[in-house]
Amino acid sequence: MKLKSIILLSSTLFVTSVPIIAAEKNTDLQSLKQQLLTELLQSPQLKKIIRDEIVAQEKQKALTRIQKRLEKKKRQQQHLHKHLQPVNPKQDHIYGNPNAPISVIEYSDFECPYCRKIHPTLKRLVDDSKGTINWVFRHMPADFHQPNARQEAEAAECAANLAGNDGFWRFAEKLFQHPRRNKQSHQYLIRQAAKRSNIDADALMKCLEQRRFKEKVEKNIEETKLLKLVGTPANILIHHPSGRLMLRQGAASLLRLRLDIAQLSAPNKKPGL
Repeated sequence: MKLKSIILLSSTLFVTSVPIIAAEKNTDLQSLKQQLLTELLQSPQLKKIIRDEIVAQEKQKALTRIQKRLEKKKRQQQHLHKHLQPVNPKQDHIYGNPNAPISVIEYSDFECPYCRKIHPTLKRLVDDSKGTINWVFRHMPADFHQPNARQEAEAAECAANLAGNDGFWRFAEKLFQHPRRNKQSHQYLIRQAAKRSNIDADALMKCLEQRRFKEKVEKNIEETKLLKLVGTPANILIHHPSGRLMLRQGAASLLRLRLDIAQLSAPNKKPGL
């Protein structure tokens, strides 16, 4: 408002000056205008008013941006709460203490290099947590990684059926650890991962051929669509005592995940914020 007042004042000066200088030459008029403008712009008071106005506008823009981010985050939290399936030890593959107060649900793709990168990071996160964090693995095979990614997801479910929860995690780790597999038959890689996990490879391949866990993998995929997750790995962190949760997309570092968990576990925060 102050800046507008100054502009109005300067306009008024020019308008009221017209009768006085009407008879002067055009060059004199231009010279007078320039002199008035120069003096006006050199005024310390005007400079302060302009600076204050700019600062106020930038502060308002920053507040608006923060408000929009918070509103977007709140909408995301509400959406995740609505569509996220609760952790279920009878259905989920859980690494670590099943009763841990914090869970990291990873939606993963065995053909994804970023999923391969974060796998040991999440293992370290849980191993160092002294039972306070567990890791839940759910499938999100990308369309452009088919048919390998989906078949590997079903193979991992077969491994769990044959060797239990521990067998699933051994198989998943060996599958991720294998050298880049786009140059080899994925069935050969599945067999190798089974053998290195001490799982009957023939029984696993038979289970895979029968598509025994096709529906379970498809249910995981349907959940990712409802959650509107994009890209793997997609990690949802949950603080069970408060119900707070957070989405961390991509192959986050160990430090980043620890900071996220510290923020999620902080007291005096409303659920979902």
